Amino acid sequence: MSGVNRNFLAAVGTVETLAQNGGNLLSPWNPNPNNDIDSLTTFQGSIFVGGSFNTVDDFNGSPVLRSQIAEIRPDGSITNWQPNVSLNDNVLSILADPENVYFGGNFTSIDGRPRSSFATVDRIGNLK
Repeated sequence: MSGVNRNFLAAVGTVETLAQNGGNLLSPWNPNPNNDIDSLTTFQGSIFVGGSFNTVDDFNGSPVLRSQIAEIRPDGSITNWQPNVSLNDNVLSILADPENVYFGGNFTSIDGRPRSSFATVDRIGNLK
């Protein structure tokens, strides 16, 4: 985008920030997931993403292990929130509220416990 490489996820900002930035990507924000992002939602200053990735980069470019779902801050930092979605498939939808994150997809387990295609995890990362 705009001559800048971004893998699977990019931030472009509002019309105002694009105008201030000459229509270019917001940089250096680059979570660089190592595979597809299939769903995204924002809530209270966080960006929740789901897909078929197993790493995302933090704000300094270091890969952080995250299995199919991650919480990213606007500054590019990766939060400690880390439910363990099974690696057998991906997260296709995601929604967050003040207490929980809900997600659906083709997975069969979370944290080694059976969950067929839908799960709820609290904001600490505990399976509900």
